[in-house]
Formats: sequence, structure tokens, C-alpha cells
Amino acid sequence: MNLGKLVKETQVEVDKLVPGVTITVATDPDNGQKILTGTYMSPKWGLSTWTERIDRYFTNSDLFLHYFKQRSKYMNASVEDQLAFEGHPATF
Repeated sequence: MNLGKLVKETQVEVDKLVPGVTITVATDPDNGQKILTGTYMSPKWGLSTWTERIDRYFTNSDLFLHYFKQRSKYMNASVEDQLAFEGHPATF
């Protein structure tokens, strides 16, 4: 799998959903496996990261992107609205 291409394509897609998320590929220090990561700043929780392991079952970034699709309304809301919201970000 071309990891550079994966990062670029995933970055384009996540930018459409939630600008401000940085997509990278990290290496798990425990086993050396690659991990697709999306790092962003959350007003409630600070620096946050969503990950998906790039293993033999990984075929594309669709499942990874679903996390951001599900939370896009919340993540694109104002800081005040995010801080005031008491539910799960997917239900915003």
C-alpha cells in the first residue's frame, strides 16, 4: 500500500468534513505496524487523535473517515457550542 498516497487522499476527504484535522501515518512502537492517525484540537479534551491500524484487513480509509463524518456537525460547531453540549459528539 502506498502510504503517502493514502495520507494525501485521506487528508483531502477529511478536509471536506472537518477542516483542521492533520492526517499522518505513525508506527506502533510495540509491534512496528503502521497506524493511520487524524490529530485535531478539541475544546473539551485538548489535543485528540483518532486512529486505525493499517493491517491485512485495511483496504481503504472509509471506516477511518466515518468517525469524522459522524462527528462533523459537532467538530464544526463553535467552541462555545461544543463546550455547552453535554451529549455524545455523534448526537450533536
